[in-house]
Amino acid sequence: MGGVEGHVFGLARHLASMGVDVGVLTTDLLSYRPFVRARFPTPEEGVSRCGAYRLLPLPQGLGMVAPGMPALVRDADIVHAHGYGRFPTFLVHACRARGIPMVVTPHSAPGRRTLRKLLFDRVVPPLTIGLAQGVIALTKTEASYLRSLGLSQRISVIPNGIDLDEFGAPPGGRQEGAMLFVGRLDVEEKGLDVALRALAALARGGMDVKLRIMGPGPKDAGGRLRSMASALGVEGRLTVEGQPSRRELVEAMRSSSVLVLPSRVESFGVVLLEAMASGLPVVASRVGGVPEILDGVGLLCEPGDPASLAERVRSVLEDARLALSMAGRGRERVSGYGWPGVAAKVLGVYREVLAGRAKQA
Repeated sequence: MGGVEGHVFGLARHLASMGVDVGVLTTDLLSYRPFVRARFPTPEEGVSRCGAYRLLPLPQGLGMVAPGMPALVRDADIVHAHGYGRFPTFLVHACRARGIPMVVTPHSAPGRRTLRKLLFDRVVPPLTIGLAQGVIALTKTEASYLRSLGLSQRISVIPNGIDLDEFGAPPGGRQEGAMLFVGRLDVEEKGLDVALRALAALARGGMDVKLRIMGPGPKDAGGRLRSMASALGVEGRLTVEGQPSRRELVEAMRSSSVLVLPSRVESFGVVLLEAMASGLPVVASRVGGVPEILDGVGLLCEPGDPASLAERVRSVLEDARLALSMAGRGRERVSGYGWPGVAAKVLGVYREVLAGRAKQA
């Protein structure tokens, strides 16, 4: 489960509670780097899993196909694809052939300006997102980015959602100096090397700090992070855990002092909302949609800059009034991100797209 999967789970659940007949189409992949299939002993109600195959050795999962998926959309009134250039977004061609409108939420990552990304953005969107009848961006920043790619459709801005009740209870005992990272254990993209160097800088400065890292990742991710921490002299201050259960996540949010998200690339970061709902101060990189989410609520550091991250974390840990103020403003801001309201806005997009289709007919 990553951010996109969590988004689809929450959206599907709340649309169903509003009377929408929802079916979820996905693959049986656990990962494609390396290629690993997931095993599900019992069928899940409302979920159809299609076999995925590596057709071509292309980057960003472009060479992956799920040939059984197009047949499963034939009875749909509308298809909502999630992802940026993955196979589900290519379903737009099967949908057009059957006269079924499609909405796409790209979950794109504005800000990454590598040559591979520039080529990807020039080639893929016209074949996928550009052919959809509706586009949903998670932030205004992402909407602007998508428009810069030449998309001509109306782009609706609807953020990620969270279960406010799940994180809304009063915090437990905060552990002093407890830094928390929750997310995929991708060292470069999530800036975990930056977090470790910031931890080392704070420790050298005399602060009693620890870093707890939680999330899914490759089997060797924990060992790699511990080796980096050992080289920096902070191995005893680091804890690396795998994918947390929802209960473990909530407890970690309530017991930590500050959430850090030092990503080099980040389209949204739903963990920011979860921390805000938990009353946990946030320090995150100035990338993608993060500044829009944290405007006036959290502290921003420069991506790839351990000194900048350490400085902001020190401010939170040493200034109790600042931390309390950030917690209060975060709780107030996140009240607009509850799933019922978010799902209602998405349903509004479906209705607009279906109404436009009816007019054309």
